[in-house]
Amino acid sequence: MTPRKRTKIVTLHENTGKMYRGVAAVLGVSLATVNHVIILKQNNGTSSPKLKGKCGRRKETTSRDDACLDKVKKISAKRATH
Repeated sequence: MTPRKRTKIVTLHENTGKMYRGVAAVLGVSLATVNHVIILKQNNGTSSPKLKGKCGRRKETTSRDDACLDKVKKISAKRATH
């Protein structure tokens, strides 16, 4: 869910006084989503969730492997130019 949509959920709930079902119907999201976003806002002060730990794909090569690859790249580049 986009941060903009999360903000709309919180704004509609706080400023218009709509209940969770009304907000869900207006924005076309589920009741559980509205509940989750509003509870996050009340507990954390922000409607966006915190990231847990490192995100993304794990690195397969070590720093030693990276150094070897850099060395091979430099040698290959020199051979290609001559």
